[in-house]
Amino acid sequence: PSFNLPITTTGTGFTFDLYNEYKTQFTKETGDTQFVSSNSSATLVRKIYAAAELDYYVTSYASTVIKINSISAAGVMNYDVLSLNIPEGSFINVIFVVK
Repeated sequence: PSFNLPITTTGTGFTFDLYNEYKTQFTKETGDTQFVSSNSSATLVRKIYAAAELDYYVTSYASTVIKINSISAAGVMNYDVLSLNIPEGSFINVIFVVK
């Protein structure tokens, strides 16, 4: 899923739960108007994998803005924010792979 990584202040040891973001975006909650499907009765993507069923990869990011320190087996990414000067078009590329 695409998401905005919280970058509001510089510092070290920030965390972001990649797995929770995946689970939240691929499950339709009551009142969720951004989950749209060709199947009007669908409430989740076909299968939501458990955190332990996935490997997590970061393959690209703006290294002048953040530094990725680690990703836990549960899908929690630890990162440092190096700069609040975020170049236009910056992104982080995160891949989830089924084990």
